[in-house]
Amino acid sequence: MTLVRSTELSHTPPISSGPRRLWLLLAVSALIGPSLCHAQTKASACDDLARQLLSRLIETDQKSILVMDLQGPDGRWQAFGSWLADQVSVSLTAESTPIVVVSRDRLAGALQEQNLSLTDEFDANEAVALGKSLGADAVVIGSYGALANELGVTLTAIHTSGSEPSFVVVNAKISLTPEVRAHLGVPPDSLRPKDGIFKGGVGGITLPACVKCSFPSMRVPDVDLSGLLRDKPHGGDVVLELVISPEGRVTHAAVSKPIGYGVDEQYVKAAQAFEFKPAVDPDNHPVAVHTSMSIHMAFK
Repeated sequence: MTLVRSTELSHTPPISSGPRRLWLLLAVSALIGPSLCHAQTKASACDDLARQLLSRLIETDQKSILVMDLQGPDGRWQAFGSWLADQVSVSLTAESTPIVVVSRDRLAGALQEQNLSLTDEFDANEAVALGKSLGADAVVIGSYGALANELGVTLTAIHTSGSEPSFVVVNAKISLTPEVRAHLGVPPDSLRPKDGIFKGGVGGITLPACVKCSFPSMRVPDVDLSGLLRDKPHGGDVVLELVISPEGRVTHAAVSKPIGYGVDEQYVKAAQAFEFKPAVDPDNHPVAVHTSMSIHMAFK
């Protein structure tokens, strides 16, 4: 019997997982109001973000994109997420590239046909399917969150073709100009993590990368292997919730999805010795983050 294990670091469930809220908004045409990227003193922030995203998409031979509403650091929908997506979309459409940005009218028609609204919950696969139905090669989701005196933005483009999902991720920041503050509708401090620890992969913060994550040995009597095999002959998943310091060390570990039979305790113990390349903000400064690690166990 061989124990096979694989890991995935993520702040959100993988594309094949169950429902999660995706804030839908197709990129709009140049008829929208003034772009955030041309507002006040920070004229190039969103333009640079759009160029970064488009250059990555061109590298992967994407021809058209569908942009979703951005979500806040708590994952909830706010009107600001729609407005911000509008501004990002203007910058995307303003760039001279062969990539087409799908219009809002087509989104409205597609949602009306399915009796859906922008705030409905969508399975991620359904969102990708919607993008495919509208001819999009990539579906762009995003998030925002408060940094020191700015907003961090993360855009993730999910390719709609291929048997396995693939991603392009861009992290950047935008200034809290008077226009941005007016549309934000809430104090920027309300978008900051109360414990001072960011979420990895959200609001301009990258995910930490595992450098040394040694699996526990899973020896009897620490682990009831016979019980585990009897109950889960096809294996199972353990999900660890971790706090990673700016130095890449684990300062907190807990199991949010247990598998039982002593396995969870062994992983929590092992996690204390994990080493990571730390997450960074848009200025490439290491920061502390909350993140999840999903470990799949299978028997051969």
